[in-house]
Amino acid sequence: MKLDTAIKIKMSAMSRVSDVIYMGVLCKQTSSEINMAFIKLKGDLPKDTPQWLIYYFNGIYDTMIHKLYMNDLEFCYLVNGKLYSIVKTSRRYYGDKFSPKDLYDSQESSGHYWIDSNKPFFNGEQNERDQF
Repeated sequence: MKLDTAIKIKMSAMSRVSDVIYMGVLCKQTSSEINMAFIKLKGDLPKDTPQWLIYYFNGIYDTMIHKLYMNDLEFCYLVNGKLYSIVKTSRRYYGDKFSPKDLYDSQESSGHYWIDSNKPFFNGEQNERDQF
């Protein structure tokens, strides 16, 4: 593949990677849904796409996913059908309701959830349902 063709693919796919993440945030998708969209994006690349370019896309994607964990997701425990966060600044912080041990012992499940949403991003139940 010619370098100028690879650069055009890079510019186009960079915005598509951003679109995959943006749609995930907008629709509060699960990690599996976002991962599948990214896998489809890579599958749509020309067969002769240089490996360095695929590694580049993987790096961009990994960086954006890390940003989600930093800004858009919080780790929560589900207790009696209600989510309790371990993030002190969260409106659902467990601090005045449970000790850490009590929270862990009484939990039904745990995982990462979208901030200000009850939609899971990544948790044990979801992993069993959405394996790929």
